[in-house]
Amino acid sequence: IPKRDWSSDVCSSDLVAVVYARNRASVTFDNKTWRMEYQASEQGFRYVDTTVEWSGRDDLAALRESAGKPLAFNCRPTRRMS
Repeated sequence: IPKRDWSSDVCSSDLVAVVYARNRASVTFDNKTWRMEYQASEQGFRYVDTTVEWSGRDDLAALRESAGKPLAFNCRPTRRMS
């Protein structure tokens, strides 16, 4: 089985929408919206709920299931404040 080249995958801003408010983020992907709480991270930012995590740096982010499976990655986060 060939290894997948994750670096070639791009997260379109049409696929993931994020709205930040204080210590929370609402992340929408594939017609689902999660309301996540901020958790301290040594590397960039991290928002979590019981099933998913939105984490990354100012220039690159990923939406992952709690088990680590990526849902959307190589995302360029745009900050929209509510």
